Amino acid sequence: MNRWIAKRLPWYLSVLAVLGMFFMLASCGREAPVYQPGNILVTSTPPGATIYLDGVETDLVTPATLEGLVPDNYVISVELEGFQVDPVAQTAVVSPLRTTELAAFNLSATTLAVTSSPVGATIFLDGEDTGQVTPATLVGVPEGNVEITLALPGYLVSPTAFTASVIAGQANQVPEDTFVLRATHTVLFEGFSNVSCLGCGDLAINMDALMHRPGYELDKALYIKYSTFWPAVNDPHYQYNQSENSARITYYQNDLAAGIPMLNLEGVKITGSSSANTPTTDEAADFFDAAWPTQPGFLIDLDADFSGSNIPVTVTLTALDDVTLADKVLHVVLVQTLIEYDEAPGSEGETEFHYVFRDAADAVDALTDLTAGNTQTITTSLVRDLSWEEDRMLAIAFVQDDSDKSIIQAGSTGLTETARAALFTSENPNRSQTTSGGE
Repeated sequence: MNRWIAKRLPWYLSVLAVLGMFFMLASCGREAPVYQPGNILVTSTPPGATIYLDGVETDLVTPATLEGLVPDNYVISVELEGFQVDPVAQTAVVSPLRTTELAAFNLSATTLAVTSSPVGATIFLDGEDTGQVTPATLVGVPEGNVEITLALPGYLVSPTAFTASVIAGQANQVPEDTFVLRATHTVLFEGFSNVSCLGCGDLAINMDALMHRPGYELDKALYIKYSTFWPAVNDPHYQYNQSENSARITYYQNDLAAGIPMLNLEGVKITGSSSANTPTTDEAADFFDAAWPTQPGFLIDLDADFSGSNIPVTVTLTALDDVTLADKVLHVVLVQTLIEYDEAPGSEGETEFHYVFRDAADAVDALTDLTAGNTQTITTSLVRDLSWEEDRMLAIAFVQDDSDKSIIQAGSTGLTETARAALFTSENPNRSQTTSGGE
């Protein structure tokens, strides 16, 4: 080989290698660089908002991470019905293999809290059923004036409607005392027992439990316990008022022939699986629930002054519909809600007695038929022993049909002023009143 060529061969080979690489690259073209995806963490206060990516709804709600995003700039927004969002949107810069965490979206709700007494009334917003009952907080209420109405079967509601001024993005509230409800039917239980009869203590416990059960307020359920002269004639509650206890015993003598304890519901004897075939609390509640939906068509309100031994009582009957009452009898009685003894007065160990009958009004005027919106007012009196605590006195009035002994409606002094019938009928311009009195 020529010495010149041999000397320069390595150089030629190097040049050829470089040229070959150049032509190879030129013939294949240049590849774009590859970037790894990134993520975006989206949160909100409160959580639960739907997440949007560049205006397109995702299937995620806050808090959540949007994963596998090509590095770029993205617009993130969130929505939650009934809430305003701050900020409206945020721009997220996604970098390879990194998670971009956005500031939490602040959600402020436009809400409206609605309560009632009692609770459980269906809430209507501008005439539309919200599907919620009191107490409840409505979310997504429109800004401005909205009309709130309530409905609960078996109840009157006052006011019939309330206009609330709603401020967007705030927690609005209908004032707590705005809505008052009044049951249209008050059911009366009557018990007969003695301090020394087997099972009488159980009946007392069962009925006291019922009277303190939520949903059985004094505008819905009342109880009177009369005392008998057997098996122990020395029952102190019978001895205090023998004549009027005996009168009630005689009135129900056919039912009492089977013995005591006995419980009547609106003049009809009811039985159950408790002692001496009397109802348990739950059984009494079931009887009540069956009777309560009946609509008597009128309400009974009472006013009484318990400060002295002579108790003046005013009974007002308010007609919601046209009612026939001239052939019915009004009874007005005094009940002591709790009597306590240091030692049991009878053989059954009872030291607490509830809703004990004490006195009946001696003179009560006759009832009259009423047309819807009208009232009849009757005045009478009861007698109280001054040793009885004033705050344990309860006056009860009830209307009874002597033809079948059914009790149609009852009422008591246990209602608050805000639940009186006049509150629910004051919108009737034809309302009139008749007044009578008795001694």
